[in-house]
Amino acid sequence: MVASYLQDRRVIVNYARASSERKTTKGCVQGSIGGPTFWNLILDSLLREVNNMGVYCQAFADDVVLVFSSHQTSNLQASAETTLAAVQDWGKRNKLNFAAHKTNAMVLTKKRKYNTPIVHMSGTRLRLVEEIKLLGLIIDSKLTFNAHVSAICKKAADIYKQLACAARVSWGLNGEIVRIIYVAVIEPIVLYAASAWSHAAEKLSIRKQLNSLQRGFAQKICKAYRTVSLTSALVLAGLLPLDLRIREAAILYKTKKGHYEDLLPPGRELERRVGPLQNPHPSQLKTTEYECLLSLNPETLEEHHIVGPLIYTDGSKIDGKVGAALTWWDQGREVRYSTFRLEPHNTVFQSEMYALFRAVDMVRKSKESSINILSDSRSSLDLLKSPLATHPLAIEMKRCIRQIHEENRSVRFFWLKAHVGTPGNERADELAKKAALMKKSAPDYDKVPISYVRRQIREETVRLWQDRYNSSQTGSVTKIFLPDAKTACKLVRKVTLTPVDIQILTGHGGFAAYLHRFHLKDSPSCVCDPNCEETVLHILLECPRFDKGRMDLEIKIQRKLDQPSLHTILENEADRTSFLAFARHAVVIAAKRNGSTALPPTPLSVPQAQNTITAIPHLHPTPNPNTQTGSATPLQESPTRASLSLRLQAIPSALQKLFQGRTTQNTPPPPTQSKTLESLLGEGNGSGEVGIRTRCVALFMDGEAERIGISFCRSEGLDRLVVSPGLALLIKGSTRKTSFKRTKIDALVQKQDDDSTYRLVWLHNKAIALFEWGEESAFAQASSWLQRQGELPGATPGRISVDSMRVGYDKGDVADRYGCLMASKIHEVIVYEDRGRIWDI
Repeated sequence: MVASYLQDRRVIVNYARASSERKTTKGCVQGSIGGPTFWNLILDSLLREVNNMGVYCQAFADDVVLVFSSHQTSNLQASAETTLAAVQDWGKRNKLNFAAHKTNAMVLTKKRKYNTPIVHMSGTRLRLVEEIKLLGLIIDSKLTFNAHVSAICKKAADIYKQLACAARVSWGLNGEIVRIIYVAVIEPIVLYAASAWSHAAEKLSIRKQLNSLQRGFAQKICKAYRTVSLTSALVLAGLLPLDLRIREAAILYKTKKGHYEDLLPPGRELERRVGPLQNPHPSQLKTTEYECLLSLNPETLEEHHIVGPLIYTDGSKIDGKVGAALTWWDQGREVRYSTFRLEPHNTVFQSEMYALFRAVDMVRKSKESSINILSDSRSSLDLLKSPLATHPLAIEMKRCIRQIHEENRSVRFFWLKAHVGTPGNERADELAKKAALMKKSAPDYDKVPISYVRRQIREETVRLWQDRYNSSQTGSVTKIFLPDAKTACKLVRKVTLTPVDIQILTGHGGFAAYLHRFHLKDSPSCVCDPNCEETVLHILLECPRFDKGRMDLEIKIQRKLDQPSLHTILENEADRTSFLAFARHAVVIAAKRNGSTALPPTPLSVPQAQNTITAIPHLHPTPNPNTQTGSATPLQESPTRASLSLRLQAIPSALQKLFQGRTTQNTPPPPTQSKTLESLLGEGNGSGEVGIRTRCVALFMDGEAERIGISFCRSEGLDRLVVSPGLALLIKGSTRKTSFKRTKIDALVQKQDDDSTYRLVWLHNKAIALFEWGEESAFAQASSWLQRQGELPGATPGRISVDSMRVGYDKGDVADRYGCLMASKIHEVIVYEDRGRIWDI
């Protein structure tokens, strides 16, 4: 076959509708399987020759590493030159040339003073270097691996810079996506060859580099502020410290290779995979297919042609004890059975595999021509079926099956659904449990699974992490809520934490004390008490503004809300839900007061009412007399004068006098914009015919006769609002551009009609009441207002346009449309819906 491959070879190149063909007598096509195979055959003779000279040799493809050791520089130099001369001779015999100018040498020694060796190859002096990159691992002459850690951190940091552009606190990539990228990309980059350099991760300088890298990813995963410490970010992201992950990878590798046995039970061996050389030749492998049975009634036996004895197998682990069993049935009754005891460190999968192995071995020792083995473990049968299986029990079973086939006998495998009342399967399950609980003999199988080693390593890692977590100088607020790192990781995986939740658990958010700490607010005081700092704990536990919500929560969870009980509340699912709802509400209110929306921007001159809007923004800000900032008493002035005087406090005294001279007279708001929607409707603004009709949302208030409207909005994060599609169309010209800055909405004047509260929007000489979510949905509030308009006696008929009851993914219910029907008894109500469909009421 090889001779045929090397003869009559041609290379054909097709390009631009033309082809060129040439004969070739050397080399292999790049990317072919034959190239590496032939190279390994050629290089094997060199490796044997160098090994016979007593020199350690390691090769990967065409990169060859030679290692020489000696106490004397002269002996080291002579040995190296002799070996290199032999390598050159081998190359000439095989028509291969080694590039001496690309060959480097590096000295590894702990001696402070030594004679530098001078090594030649083909008359060329080899260059001595301080670092060598070998298969992606940078090895330095002092074995500090500082250069390698710096390189992998830089590589991972470049990925983080790209990721940071697409993952922010309030928008961008989901935290789980960032976690997947971190686990699938960043950790493999850092953990590569960790067994070789894990000792370097114990140094403080290396740990600082790893911590700096990991902190950014942890913050992106949990959507925390960039000021959040590594201690808090790791717990809230559910990530182990990188240096401990490196330690885990190194210990696991050494344990697999047999160099580390501290984690194994005394006198026990690790269950190691069987290497390719120990596997039987592919030509000797026999297929071990299996069939699936849902039951074992006579029809099933006839359908699958099941004849001969049946052997049922099962494994069990109960109360930390492991057992396995098999039972032999013939002609509907049990003939014999066997039970086996395994060690507590063994797994259920191992017990199932061992029961199968003993069943196959029993078949091999019997004289039956055809036997059927039934197991309820599909994973065991799948492993036995795989031609790439490396499990030692699977290899032994394949060997027994090959012997059975060589004797012209057959064994068939079946998967049987468990616990469906099959007598043989139930009997095997009973025997397996009895073997686990009652059998006191020496274990029949005691190999330690790799899962046991992983679990022991992880338990030790979590213990070290907890000690580090407890002794850390940072993350004090997080430790109050989540004092145990292991419990915190379980909570993070179980509950989807929002950015507001992260602010609560870290204390880094829109709190006066936090903002003052970073010079973003003049005072750390809370609005309730100038002498009390506004922290997250103060807001949740002490602030009188939230006494009612706090009392309702305590009644609901049946416990007092104090600092020692916070972590207990978070551990209980029912209490956690109620607590987070209260905390989110309180924190959002506090953040709104401390944020840029606390003081709506007011122009120096009040805009007059306009019939058309030509400038951006389209929303005209109107002074809000209800807005208060900080703990100061509301000024007894007009809204414009009060807002302006607050702004003038930051202006130098000279400019202050200038502006005060120009604003001595109070300018009232335009008379039309000062009225409520109900009063505008009562004036007959936009009169129409009594009744109700529907239109497409894409036409919201496009007619000149429509002047009174109702629309909706709701919060999206701390600084954004989402409006209904019709209002978005009027403002931005598209029903899809529904997101706005909260500052634009908060700048609108707030109106009160009896029990209804809304903000009034003036657009193109149209007055639109904007309802926002509160204790009731915006749809329910609008329905109440409309219902009241339909119950006013003697009201003048008007025309009311109602936007589509949809904001984002929230849609109005049938009950929310009742107000439209009531209002249509007196007024003309135009309801805008998607595609103008008629309601199904």
